[in-house]
Amino acid sequence: PVGKHFGWGDPPDVKYDIEIIGVADNAIYDNLREENASSFIYFPGNRGELLMVRTAGAPESVVTSIRNEIRAIDKNLVVSGIKTIPQLIDQSLILERLLAKLSSFFGVLALLLASIGLYGVMAYAVVRRTKEIGIRMALGAQPRSVRWMVLRETLGLVIVGVLIGVPTALAATRFVSSLLYGLTPTDPITVCVAIIAIVISAILAGFLPA
Repeated sequence: PVGKHFGWGDPPDVKYDIEIIGVADNAIYDNLREENASSFIYFPGNRGELLMVRTAGAPESVVTSIRNEIRAIDKNLVVSGIKTIPQLIDQSLILERLLAKLSSFFGVLALLLASIGLYGVMAYAVVRRTKEIGIRMALGAQPRSVRWMVLRETLGLVIVGVLIGVPTALAATRFVSSLLYGLTPTDPITVCVAIIAIVISAILAGFLPA
């Protein structure tokens, strides 16, 4: 298409005098959540409202130089709102970042409460079975087998919790999908990490009473 001409506007005022001088890739333009990149026609700017600068090093290091160059052209020009692309992206994702921090906080709190609760249940169960454990060991049971007996019960509770919790969490993903960015509600890595974290916490909570 480079070198060809096209028109812009409504008939009969269309004049085919706009020459194509280059082709750019599709780009995400309005919203980072766009699944498909958009196609745009870029025209030469006729108002100096926006200046985009590509730097070889850190963008922050050339801000002063940019201001000085613009002042050298026209001292009356006001330079405001100098931001880097990462800063603009962070601004557009401020809600997602806030929700991520809150979710992480409450997730850790929930895991802590669940571990304390599981520890309390297993500690109580072990105390109730102290005589039984003593008889088992008097009859030749090894400490290792006794610990495994307690851990086996702990893991049984965890497995039941995972079998109930994972399907429930997956069923609730449609309520949180609109709040996620760069991550699918059913991301397998996230689900696996959550399960592993719960299992490790449960093992620790059951091992201490054992």
